[in-house]
Amino acid sequence: KNKFYYYECGRSRQGLGCSYKRISGTAFDKAVLDYFKRASQDQEIIVRAIGNAIRESQIKFEKIEEKLIERRFRLTTLRHEVETLLNLAMKNSVSQGATFKTKMDKAEAEIEMLDEEIKKLEEEKKVAQLSAQSGKHVYSNVKIAMQHIDQAPPEVQKDMLRALIENITVYEDKIVMNMFIEPE
Repeated sequence: KNKFYYYECGRSRQGLGCSYKRISGTAFDKAVLDYFKRASQDQEIIVRAIGNAIRESQIKFEKIEEKLIERRFRLTTLRHEVETLLNLAMKNSVSQGATFKTKMDKAEAEIEMLDEEIKKLEEEKKVAQLSAQSGKHVYSNVKIAMQHIDQAPPEVQKDMLRALIENITVYEDKIVMNMFIEPE
């Protein structure tokens, strides 16, 4: 029976000698499949493999939420000030002259601007939330696929690994796999 090797030192093939050990194709396949099967049980491994997209989306979502809280607080405060000013004007406690009118116009313009900004932030929040949730969805799909990769036919395994792995570098004491990361 012939043995197939994924990695064999080029110097050895040329008869120049090489201190690196050969890596059996079967053993290498098994190690890669075992890695992905273990990864399916640990969200952090998969998250690292697919990049920081989930975390970045969550951070963006949280920043938008903070802005929304600030804008809503400002809007509530401004509306309260306008209501107080109107109540004072209705009781004739303040003059309803040019200063009053200017102050009211300025407050109404800011309220309108804040309403629009809040609507825009709410839409951005929905998009950020969907992105964060889709990252979790990607994780759950990868998890399911990785849990059953060893049961898939060899061609399916090969296609899946090719879709995930950009390149593999073999060192004397370790093997490094670089994964494809899809930009958002």
